[in-house]
Amino acid sequence: STQSALIIPIPTLSCEKFLIFTTVGVEDSNYSDGLGVALIDVNVTAPPYLVSLLGTPQSLQSGTYFTEKLSATSDKNGGWWVVAHDFGYNTSGTGPNSKTFYVYHITSALATATNTAAAISILNANKQTFYIPSSTSHNSFSGSNNQHTAAQGQMKFSKDGKKLGLVITRQKTVDLFDFNTLNGQITFKTSFQPSGSPSNQQLYGLEFSPNGNILYIGEVLNTGSERILQYDLNSSNILSSQQVVATSSTSSYYNYSGMQLGINDKIYISGPGTNLNSLSSIDNPDVFGIGCNYNSGSTPISGTSVLGLTNVI
Repeated sequence: STQSALIIPIPTLSCEKFLIFTTVGVEDSNYSDGLGVALIDVNVTAPPYLVSLLGTPQSLQSGTYFTEKLSATSDKNGGWWVVAHDFGYNTSGTGPNSKTFYVYHITSALATATNTAAAISILNANKQTFYIPSSTSHNSFSGSNNQHTAAQGQMKFSKDGKKLGLVITRQKTVDLFDFNTLNGQITFKTSFQPSGSPSNQQLYGLEFSPNGNILYIGEVLNTGSERILQYDLNSSNILSSQQVVATSSTSSYYNYSGMQLGINDKIYISGPGTNLNSLSSIDNPDVFGIGCNYNSGSTPISGTSVLGLTNVI
């Protein structure tokens, strides 16, 4: 799954309990299990930590088909907002257009939960849903063979939590929203498709610059000329501000995949290619144009990178 897991510390407990949210890869026949959640206890404050699962992991929204998108941001008051996005298709490849966001408020009320079921009850009591049509359908194609590619692609908050963006992989579409960190309200801002993309090009990675003024997206599936694209979010015409900051020359089916802003304000990228023992980076992402300093294969890692990167709040 694109964003398969998200770990949230429960407020007021000094990292003694966590919620782990999960999404399922929609090519999996069991993806109607919906959005998963588990309550985790850490009852020792120094290594070796003793980590326990409190109750059986469960579907938070059983029977609802979700995309592989999962993100979170601070509520500026010690808590968190967790956002997931649904997907209208079912296992037969048919279903309605779905553009619904599920917003969960993680507050100190969850400190009273003693197991996953109790946590789910509290989460549902604080749930908000926003149906937000955009100019592009999130699943507007016929047939079920590649239905999962409309549900793939990252969804991210800007560092200040005021912007929310996502890519719809198969539709080659970027959707941008404003987010209210005080009440969790999501408001549609704009939607566009990158210019100059070959017909078989699709989107996967998305990330905001640290100052929230620049958007980066990564292309996949053209096996050789995928790009990392940059947009000025302060422009009166965001699409017209498009800059190409990197172009892949490898023949991998997936080149520029997951993107993640690090705590050092660099953006790390899975690729170009797959099964790599390094990540690429954008070292100065607040700079518009090639001065952002894309650096291919700059960061060695333990193990290999395929498509995704860890969700970091």
